[in-house]
Amino acid sequence: MLKSALIQGLGTNLPFAFLFAAHSSAIDTILKYGTKKQIDIVSIDAVSGFTTVPYFESGLFYSENGKVSGSGSLRFLTSGRVTNILAKVQLESGGETYALIPKNARGVEIKPCGEFTLSDVDIPLDALIPTKFISGEEIISQDVTQYLQDTIHLLESSAILGCMRERFDAACHSYSYLKDNTGRTLLKTDLVSLSLTNLMSEIYSLESIITCICGKRPWSSESLAAEIAAARLLANSSVRWYDELVSFLGPIQFEQPWKTHREELAAFCAKIPNNDLEMTIGLRGFQAALAQSANMEKRIFEAVPLSREFRRIMGWKANWRKTHPELVSFGHGFSFSSKICDSNQSILMTTRTNK
Repeated sequence: MLKSALIQGLGTNLPFAFLFAAHSSAIDTILKYGTKKQIDIVSIDAVSGFTTVPYFESGLFYSENGKVSGSGSLRFLTSGRVTNILAKVQLESGGETYALIPKNARGVEIKPCGEFTLSDVDIPLDALIPTKFISGEEIISQDVTQYLQDTIHLLESSAILGCMRERFDAACHSYSYLKDNTGRTLLKTDLVSLSLTNLMSEIYSLESIITCICGKRPWSSESLAAEIAAARLLANSSVRWYDELVSFLGPIQFEQPWKTHREELAAFCAKIPNNDLEMTIGLRGFQAALAQSANMEKRIFEAVPLSREFRRIMGWKANWRKTHPELVSFGHGFSFSSKICDSNQSILMTTRTNK
């Protein structure tokens, strides 16, 4: 919640806000999954003002003799403030993990365009994300990648929210000075005021979903990938929102800083297509339905036959399959009994009204 609020304040400078989002996501991932040495390294660098950026694309390989080789492209890597890379590496034995690679290590070559090449970079075992927690629970690399991506998407959506707020205030200020043919300021015309009201409601929608996710994510035992993808999907509509916002400015919208902000929003929206986000939302919903079905079968197997728990779960199961198989209903049991309850309730309400 705190980082989301901080990055919203950086919405006036989107490139720096995206760098902060990448750095925060890498730090949070290391704090949750990393070793003590990794935590000490990134903490000391962060206090000194240096950043760590993530790289979760393919192309890097970790050999059995402790060397990383490969190439890729990473944004912000040419910045002097970036000192470490949290990179996903492929293991020779199969599988994948994450390694904390110093930017100035021997064998690291970085080009001005952001492309980098790793040639037999020495990476000790304690620089890799461990395979197990201290409690003995196994760490799955897919969970690390999902957590890293979700954090980046959530913080970047927060940065877009801050940018939308700042641009909305700037547009309102401009509309309070521009006048129409009758001499009225544009802000007082019905068309502009109604358009601004509709645009403000979209800001409230994005703000609401981001606030809900930030408040729920720290203690949630389940992945919030679908909710975060929904927030990112709303943020992807920022270019269309921005075009509607500046549509009454005339030639001013093609000047600075309006032109620069639109280019930055367009580059952000082009990174992840809406189809991919919608597919993520649908996939997570399908996985949640399977998990609920499996949990229901487990509870039926463990319940005593004809007990209250057994009858309640069987009622839910019958209601899902026969009445509304696409919905989850916890308020009623069998469809026939629910109809009786609805009829009794309507009769009771009619009696009270007649009295």
